[in-house]
Amino acid sequence: AKKDLSIKEIPLSKDLFTKNKRIFGSFIDNIKSQATSINAIIKTSDKSSIFLFGAHIFSQYLINFGLDETKINNIIDNDSAKHEKRLYGTNLICKSPHVLEEVDKPVVILKAGVYNNEIKADILSNINCETVFI
Repeated sequence: AKKDLSIKEIPLSKDLFTKNKRIFGSFIDNIKSQATSINAIIKTSDKSSIFLFGAHIFSQYLINFGLDETKINNIIDNDSAKHEKRLYGTNLICKSPHVLEEVDKPVVILKAGVYNNEIKADILSNINCETVFI
């Protein structure tokens, strides 16, 4: 490594901490709001028909900020390396999305960011066309 003295130091904004704290708080509030909304939808649903897509951080956020894990049958994920393993911090076991083939009108909680449309299209076209997404 070599220090480059030609690089000029850029001063940071004095209110950077306050701005970042507000952004982070908004992020947390949004996830809590999503969890509350989903809970209201699945409150009276049959657990055997509810699945959470994605054995990843998006799911862990939802669960840790209030999503009722007891209403969820399984986590489903396309990555076969995750199948039959427990999602860290939860009691949920990851399964293949193909478990939806045997379920009448399954409900899938889908919060996978930019991948939502691709995942939804794959499930509807190749696995179970009666799947309902939250």
